[in-house]
Formats: sequence, C-alpha cells, structure tokens
Amino acid sequence: MQTRFAEIFCMLLSTLASYITLLPPYTVLSQPGTAGNVTIPKSSRRGAKGNPGGSGGGKDTALKLSPCQMVLEAFQTFLETLGMQQISLVLAVCPDLAASTDLNNFIEILTPLGVATASEVGINSALMRQIVTTMSRYVSSPYDTQRIASTGFYAHLVPLQPCGESASVIMLSLESSLNDPNPLVRGLSIRGMAYVCSLTRHDIDKYATMCLTSLLKGIEDYNEHCFINIPLDSMRGLSRVLQAIEPVKFEPFQVSSAIRIRPFFEKNSTELRESAILLFGDICGLKLKQLTIDTDGQLHEPISELLMEQLRANLCSLLLHLCEQNSMIARACKITLKNVCALLGTAKMNGLAQNHLLEHGQLQCAIFLKDFVKLIGEELQDWINDFIDACLPMLRSQWPEIRGNAAILI
Repeated sequence: MQTRFAEIFCMLLSTLASYITLLPPYTVLSQPGTAGNVTIPKSSRRGAKGNPGGSGGGKDTALKLSPCQMVLEAFQTFLETLGMQQISLVLAVCPDLAASTDLNNFIEILTPLGVATASEVGINSALMRQIVTTMSRYVSSPYDTQRIASTGFYAHLVPLQPCGESASVIMLSLESSLNDPNPLVRGLSIRGMAYVCSLTRHDIDKYATMCLTSLLKGIEDYNEHCFINIPLDSMRGLSRVLQAIEPVKFEPFQVSSAIRIRPFFEKNSTELRESAILLFGDICGLKLKQLTIDTDGQLHEPISELLMEQLRANLCSLLLHLCEQNSMIARACKITLKNVCALLGTAKMNGLAQNHLLEHGQLQCAIFLKDFVKLIGEELQDWINDFIDACLPMLRSQWPEIRGNAAILI
C-alpha cells in the first residue's frame, strides 16, 4: 500500500466525492430478507450480529447501507493503517459527510484535508509530487464529481506554496478547468487562481498573467444554481493578487477590469457591492504605485484617457454609496475614494478626502458632499456635465438615500 499510496489516495478521494448522495444498490433494497453479496459497514455489521435471523433484520441492515459511508470508512482505515492520523482525523471530524445531500460538505473538508496532507507528507516532497501528478488524470474525467474532487484538492493546495513540478501541474490543471461545463469546477478553479501570490516569486511571475486573465473572466461567470459565487470569488481574488504583483503586469487589464466591475456597484448583494468597490480602489492604488506625486498632490505623469474615463464614470456612484446606511459599503467607499482622489491629481479634493474619509470614523455625509461638489466645480470644471450625466441614473436607484442624495448632487 505504501508504494501505491498516491494512486489509492486519489482513487478514494475521487470515489468519496462520487458516492455522496448515492443510494444503496436496488437489488439490496428489493430483497428484505437478505443483504445480498454486499459488504456491510462496521456500524451496521455490529447491529446485524445483535439480531441474527430475526424478522426484518436483513431488511434493516440493507436499508442502513450507505455507499458513501463505506468509502469513508475504507479511506479512514487505509490512512490509519499507514499511520497517517492527521489526514484520517479530517475525515472523522465531519460526521455528516456520508449523509450529505450535496457536495457542500465535501468542498468544506478540502481545506483541512489539503493542510493535513501537506503536513503529513510535505508540500514539496516526492510523495506529494506523486499525489499531484496522479490526481491530474481525474481533471479530464467524464464524471463531474471526479473533476470537482481533483480541481478542489488542487485549489486548496495553492495557498500552501507548492513549487517546481507540483506548482506547474496544479496551475495548468486549474487553467484547463476554467472551461469546464460544470460551474462548481470553474468556481474551484477560480479559488485556486486567487492564491497565486502564495507561490514562490518565480512562480508568481510565471503564472500571474494567466491568473489575472482567468479571474477577470470569472467576474462575468454567474450561475445561480452554484453554491460558489464565482464573480465574488473572482473579485476578492483579484484584490488579493493586486497586493503582491508588480503594477506593470496589471497595466493591460486596468481599464477592462474597471469596466467589468462597474455593474456590481448597484447589485443587491452587499458582498458583491463591497468587493467591487474595494477592487476598484485596489486598481487605483496599484496605478498610484507607478506614478510620482508631489507634496501638493499633483501628478508628475498623466494617466491614460481610458482610465480617466473610468474614474469619471465611477466618481458619482462612489460618492452616493458613501452615504449608505450599510457600514461595510460606506467603509469600502471611503477607502476607494481616497485612492481615486489621489489618482485624479486634484490637490484640494485629495486633501479633503484624505483628511475626512477615515476608515472607521464618523462622517457628516451632507456636509462632506456639499464641500466635495464645490471642489469638483473648482478643480474639474470640464467634468461637470459628465458628472451630472452619471448622477441621473442614480435617481432611479433602489435605495432611497441614494435617490435623495443624487438629487442633491445634481
């Protein structure tokens, strides 16, 4: 078993995912007097001994058969036989896994399972390389559950900093999964891509562009029947990646990413709105790293007209959502507006934003908006018509405070 550990481990993990929600064989259920030629789980076996030959005993035993439970026990026995207690413990602490009606519980154990496996065998050991390589055969499986198991396992190994051949197999497999017809596979792939900056610097430089392209694609991949919110994970992943990459790597994606996230500013979901607003702030913040700003807040280098258009289009929305009652949205707008104002190169507006938009402080919205609009008229006179045009759709906003403040701004 030791020599074939990687093969058996991957087989049992993919089988475990495949057997969730699977019912016992029909022939077993249709023969109440016998359990047939079927292996009975340990827990059911003990119950059968207590009622030998009794009326209905075979039927009760048959009804207790759970294919998923049988695989789970086999997996645990296999791991315990080889002394891999950390991995076995992960399977033991999720008693509801065998009774799950969907793959949600299975997805949840992948994080501790990845950590336990890396701790037990070593994230960059020869055995882990064997596991990673063997698991790759399931990435292109015709069965959804096997692709979910392999892609999910890979996705939760990325934060553990694999390198070399293991990192290459994992990242390329995650990329291939982005075109999978199953949204859950695509969502797990996005989750893995979001942690590219946990890799070594060499691998970050190697896979950053690939991951940025994938995460941007994920922003528009919404599926209401998938319990992974792919656009949300994509935006959060992009924010995470932007904290660690060189600004020049993201420059080709600046405008397209700003365009893709703008519709999320007006979504019902608080998480989507917050993530989109923070991501726009991160985009502006990354651009600021490339520019030189003097003590008066003036930019020494002009930014592109295309990016300036995105600032112009989003400024009104950010000011209005700043006054939302939801503290998470208000905080996100404060953080983002400070970066936007710094990028605009308008000294007075930037000074007002930096001094008054305290992340966890109290803000007198009415007074701030009044002062800020005055400075727009003073420092961005050419923007006034565009600013008003951007405010007009907000008069039909679903939030009363947004509608009211839009009228005040106009």
